[in-house]
Amino acid sequence: MVKKDFEFEFFLPFIRTEDGRTSTIAIIRLLTRQPCQGTEGKTRAIIQAVTCWVRDTVKGRACWNYSSSDLNIGDLASYESYFRRWLKTKKLPLKDLEFIWVGEVSDSMYYDRHLVEGERLDK
Repeated sequence: MVKKDFEFEFFLPFIRTEDGRTSTIAIIRLLTRQPCQGTEGKTRAIIQAVTCWVRDTVKGRACWNYSSSDLNIGDLASYESYFRRWLKTKKLPLKDLEFIWVGEVSDSMYYDRHLVEGERLDK
């Protein structure tokens, strides 16, 4: 979490796994007006904002219909510009949501994978 000018910035990955492997990842950047406690706090801020957007706007309702009433982060990515434009006009806890990357994953590595062959440094 980074605090900037009375905003709190978070990065949150959404991960889909299929057959025991990660198949799709969405990484989003959140700006909130107040700190969010853990994943649950961030999730609540997102759900509150998306629910209001779907309830109150034509584009939100179109996204809901597009998702077959099962709106997830991938569906929201398709309507990102509409959602962000609407969100900037509201005073909700979630101030902004930006998709950094969304896509399928063909391969992945463990985060702590060593990237140097230490035994080759002295040669």
